[in-house]
Amino acid sequence: MNQIVLIGDARSYHVVDWYKTIKYISNNKNISVKLFSDLFESENHNRLIKKFSDDPIFTIDCLMLNKQSKISDRYRNLIKFAAVPFQSWQIRKFWIKRNKNGIVFHAHSFYYILICAIARVPFVATPMGSDYLVRPRQSIIYKYLSKFSVKGAKAVTVDSNLLKIILETDFSVKNIFIIQNGIDVQSILNLCSSNKFNKSDRLLSIRALTELYQINKFLIARNNSNKKYNIDFVYPFLHEDYLNKIHSNLINGDIIVGRVDKITLYNYMSNSLAVISVPSSDSSPRSVYEAIFCGAKVITTQLEWIDLLTENMKKSVYIIGEINHSNLNKILHDISKSDNKFIPNEHDIASFDQFKQMEFLINNIYPKVFK
Repeated sequence: MNQIVLIGDARSYHVVDWYKTIKYISNNKNISVKLFSDLFESENHNRLIKKFSDDPIFTIDCLMLNKQSKISDRYRNLIKFAAVPFQSWQIRKFWIKRNKNGIVFHAHSFYYILICAIARVPFVATPMGSDYLVRPRQSIIYKYLSKFSVKGAKAVTVDSNLLKIILETDFSVKNIFIIQNGIDVQSILNLCSSNKFNKSDRLLSIRALTELYQINKFLIARNNSNKKYNIDFVYPFLHEDYLNKIHSNLINGDIIVGRVDKITLYNYMSNSLAVISVPSSDSSPRSVYEAIFCGAKVITTQLEWIDLLTENMKKSVYIIGEINHSNLNKILHDISKSDNKFIPNEHDIASFDQFKQMEFLINNIYPKVFK
């Protein structure tokens, strides 16, 4: 193995963090690492990384709409599917030009997995939870394409046992490995050790402003609760139509912050009374792991990923059950009275540090492409 090529949405913090971590580790192994993408800064996203000069994939940023919404999602999917044959040909041409030797492709999320499968190149697939837990139930065509694409991979990495089981039983996929969406543990610990934080009486919402994350339900519960804590909204992306929906339930003092860099995010997490993450479905929420390591209490819904937490991390998690003012009152009372402080142990770090996860990926999973 002499080159690793990650293929994914370069607007995603997950994809860019995986690329940077793998590149850092591979520098000591004389392995070249590249990131190929067709999206870098469209739909009101800030650019996270530059485009490689030899990236073979045609960039479609210029064809996207200015903001994200349900309409822009459908429009983007239409453009991307129209581009699949051309982009698959570009990937295969790149592979052949490099004499097919020593190259591992690693595709993140369904669309890029499909490109690699059609291109018939050796690749590892990392699907998102919704790629196989939600969307195949909504479309027979999507289910067929998702099965075809993932079965073309030499190995598959997932972030939860639930997703692993679904792929094994419903899609007959083998060679599946659980790789957590690791976090930058060292940066968090360095920040927490150098700064003295003062917990505020504010809550922090950290997930995307879309229907999936049920923030409007939470706002209604907050507005009917005994004490109406203000909320700061930090998010990776939003749907404009959902933002308009929640505006009527905001109160004076609520702040829509938007996208922020990592250090700013960690500061918000460390200073908040509690972090909110209440989706109806979720696979492995990296931002929640970051919040726990930042010393935050997390209000969340009962989902399978909680079972994968260490016992030490679970002490920082408060499960709300049905999202209503009664349950919220009890949780906020418990949080305000709690003096439990999360101090990570070796098991916590080994389970969720992104460098340890990526080391395992490079040493144990990528070599399977050549077997």
